[in-house]
Amino acid sequence: MSVPIRVAVVESHPATREGIVTALNLNGRFDVVVSVPDAQALVASEVSAEVCLLDLEVDGSRESALQVVGRQPTVVWTDREDWRFRTAAFLLGVWSVLPRGKVHPSSIEEALLHASRREVHLSPQLASALLDAATRGVFELTATQLGLLREISYGTRLSLAVERARLTPDGFLAERDGIVAACRSADPEELGPLHIVPMAPIREPRFVGSPTKRHLDVLSRLADGHRVKDIAAEFGISVRTVAHHIDNGLKEVSGVTHASAHERLLLALYYMRRHRSPEVLWETRLRGLVEPDQRVHPGVGKNT
Repeated sequence: MSVPIRVAVVESHPATREGIVTALNLNGRFDVVVSVPDAQALVASEVSAEVCLLDLEVDGSRESALQVVGRQPTVVWTDREDWRFRTAAFLLGVWSVLPRGKVHPSSIEEALLHASRREVHLSPQLASALLDAATRGVFELTATQLGLLREISYGTRLSLAVERARLTPDGFLAERDGIVAACRSADPEELGPLHIVPMAPIREPRFVGSPTKRHLDVLSRLADGHRVKDIAAEFGISVRTVAHHIDNGLKEVSGVTHASAHERLLLALYYMRRHRSPEVLWETRLRGLVEPDQRVHPGVGKNT
């Protein structure tokens, strides 16, 4: 049997903290070696852990958070989903951010496992914002770093983007650290969507049909970077049913009936309005996939 992964849990609410600790210890793959109410307490404890689950909202000290992130790969979970918070978390060097209200327990476990394997999550939305900022000259990146952000902003799976860049896992982490360091030199406000200048007047995506609420919920999770099996766990349905909702949902919003996994993700990013530069995405990736007139018909989501 493999040795359990040593975990530090930082959570301000005692009952929630106890629940997380119990769930992780019962899992068998984890050993919670310390659980504390805030980052300062974790820094003071000097306990060694392999990964950390951090409720960043409880901590008012950026210095303490930096020390926590510097010690071990850190997964943040939070009630906040605004771009300022996600950008701030990225600048701290966290490995992934989980929305507290939408996360299934298995998602926490998976995120900690990925962090223990030194696998970093970078969303297409954040990659797009950083790429736009670099293009505007807010900070300088290398050609390799720009290429990585471009691939990820298109929705390319991270492992494939790393492979295309001909990087080793450690090489990718070094490039990612370089991107973080470059971003820290910029005003955080320059990294947000308010400063993105569209290439053309943006037209809001319109649905060609009438997707159900479940269709939209599933497509939104897909666009936010959740894996199919995690979506299935969250809604208590099978993986096959999730795939069925994705196919039918994309048909209702775009009219597309046949698409690769990569194309499905791009369609979800566009129609769920998650992409920072929708006109660029449309012109460069989707124009040949979706019929032009299928973008102008209004659609409404059913409540069923």
